[in-house]
Amino acid sequence: MKKVLGILVISFLLSGNAYSKIIELKECDRGTFKYNSKYFDKRSFIIDTSKSTVQLVTILTESQYKKDEKEFIKEFGSTKGLERISITNYELEFADNKFVKATKDWNHPNDPDFVTTLEIDLKKKVVFMRIHKNHKNRSKHQCK
Repeated sequence: MKKVLGILVISFLLSGNAYSKIIELKECDRGTFKYNSKYFDKRSFIIDTSKSTVQLVTILTESQYKKDEKEFIKEFGSTKGLERISITNYELEFADNKFVKATKDWNHPNDPDFVTTLEIDLKKKVVFMRIHKNHKNRSKHQCK
């Protein structure tokens, strides 16, 4: 009896992440703004079902970052707020073999309705991003 119980416990422990996976949609365009390796070292959506997250990861090339630095300083007087590596985390609401849905509540004090939703078609490698405040801001990201 102890052996059977031990086998069951070990089976449950080992099967905990049996359905978890990481999917990366790479080199994502945004509308007419095409992915260009002159600007980006990386622009990907990373879906991690074990952490229940979707991340939008953008890494600028060094030359693009330096160009943006100059523009930031000219416009804002400093580089505060400029990042070479930008990561936005979304909370996974649904995932199966075909579709993923995730949201981010920005918790903005002046705008409590500021929520972004991602709807991802894994087969077509398309991400639709919608900002709920006015429903007019919707962008399509085609990935590889």
